[in-house]
Amino acid sequence: MIEPRIYRAALVPALLAVLVAMFAVESRPSALPRGLAADELFDAPRALAEAEGIAETSAGPERRGAGPPGSASARLVAESLAGSGFESSIDRFDAGDRRLANVIGRRAGTASTEREIVVVAGRDAVGPGGAITGAADTAALLELARALEGRPSRRTVTLVSLEGARLDEAGARRLADELDPARVEAVLAVSQFGARATLESPIVAWSNDSTRPSPRLTRTAGDAVRQEIGSLPGQESVPAQLVRLAFPLGIGAQGVMLERGLQAVRFSGGGELPAPARSLDALDEERFVALGTAVLRTVSALDERGLPSRRPPRTYLAGAEQVVPGWSVLLVAFALLVPALVTVSDGFARAGRRSGRVGAWTLWTLCGALPFAAAYALLRLLDLVGLVPGFGVALPPVAEPPTTWAIVLLVGLVVVSALGWFLGRRALVRRLHGLTRPSAPAAGAAAALTVCVAVLAVWLLDPLAALFLVPAVHLWSGAAITERPRLGLVLVMAGLVLPLAVAVFYLERLSLDPLEGVWYLCLLMAGGHVSPFAALLGCVLVGAFCSLVAVLTARSGQQAAAPPSGPPQQPSLRGPLTYAGPGSLGGTRSALRR
Repeated sequence: MIEPRIYRAALVPALLAVLVAMFAVESRPSALPRGLAADELFDAPRALAEAEGIAETSAGPERRGAGPPGSASARLVAESLAGSGFESSIDRFDAGDRRLANVIGRRAGTASTEREIVVVAGRDAVGPGGAITGAADTAALLELARALEGRPSRRTVTLVSLEGARLDEAGARRLADELDPARVEAVLAVSQFGARATLESPIVAWSNDSTRPSPRLTRTAGDAVRQEIGSLPGQESVPAQLVRLAFPLGIGAQGVMLERGLQAVRFSGGGELPAPARSLDALDEERFVALGTAVLRTVSALDERGLPSRRPPRTYLAGAEQVVPGWSVLLVAFALLVPALVTVSDGFARAGRRSGRVGAWTLWTLCGALPFAAAYALLRLLDLVGLVPGFGVALPPVAEPPTTWAIVLLVGLVVVSALGWFLGRRALVRRLHGLTRPSAPAAGAAAALTVCVAVLAVWLLDPLAALFLVPAVHLWSGAAITERPRLGLVLVMAGLVLPLAVAVFYLERLSLDPLEGVWYLCLLMAGGHVSPFAALLGCVLVGAFCSLVAVLTARSGQQAAAPPSGPPQQPSLRGPLTYAGPGSLGGTRSALRR
């Protein structure tokens, strides 16, 4: 069904795309010149002492019902910012069934530019010890305000105390909607300054989509941290960056800001995930000072020079000294899809001319996605009625750990998918008259074409994610046409290697076991972090995979039921003793003329 010459010819654009990507590599921009030394300005003992007052204020009158949640702490932060020379205001808003408040302190710059530098910190945090962490981060923000009080700035400096981290980063989303990306130089988020956990990644710059902050901003923040602690751990390799961009997961306020088109990074003392903080006395004062000073250095560098006006690539891969723009990787991904798409389309047309019914087999393959789409619809419905706390943006997995109800729900989703496959799908397939066993060549051609078209749609939605599906497209297309079912099953399973590698990568990064990872994925899908179109494409791919397995299983059963074929019979040869034709008894004249 597939013509090898067409496949080889279609590989030529892929080679050209690789050459273009090689010439698209750029030099990595250097960091901005470091700002003024400010070690003596950031007073960690004073900040930690103030954190105790913030924690007591948050747990005091609010818990006794004297005011709405966050009201007393919001007033305290607003008064402290005003005392440091910032024009403070409280922005109150509703999120879900709660009344929240962002506290904003703004100090105008001395230059005529309208650009501003924004520093944010949350008053509440997700995970164990969230109240302690929120109080310490808020105290760090107020200490930054005092450190900046006696230092005039060219650009406007805005300090914001956010609320609503547990409610899909409601405060960060509220602020991001109000900020103008054209006016904001950068957003610096503060989190877990005094955490005693291993300092895995002090600079977190991942978004909820495939965008990244400016390479110069990331390098400036990293150099500031390196100057304070002597190293910069947590730098992702190029393959790891590719995974993070293809399947984006930006935990923290910077993820929300980057998704809204703002340049943002997060300074974290505990890495990407929240570290448990049992008490303020257990915080690491030395790390508190180092990260606070690093933020001051970054603010000073941004204030002096600012980021270049030329818009940097929003998607890129960063090496030690080079940057690969994202568009070149997208071009390579598409070029690698072309050979499979062209050859499978040609094979699909050949199968249609020879046996027909390819349209019916395509509908048969698409019916395989319906059970999984039904499970996804049930998950979204449970989120709408409040039975599943779905995540609209990426939150730490500790926000909703799996419970008994979670396990029951996962089992229910498996049952719904299984019943939909064995009952609902069969009822729809019966309406497709004229279909034989799925071992027919047209069935394999339809499954292969469905996979190719689905991955092409994935490329249009998320080109980097399609790159991880390229091996599956080629291997599954080969499995669809092979007459050796065992080899086909090997090819099908080999196509799952990269998707499984992505799953293992995130399980390790998020410190999850497989059950917790599946539950976390369900929460992201239920809340809408995974778009409905992307979820439906995933259902189509899973359905095509199951249909392809059904095709190979039917072929294996057909071969097992076929009678064994013996060795081919040789034609019998007659010698002189057994020949009884003309002339065998003699007396026959030759037919040849003499």
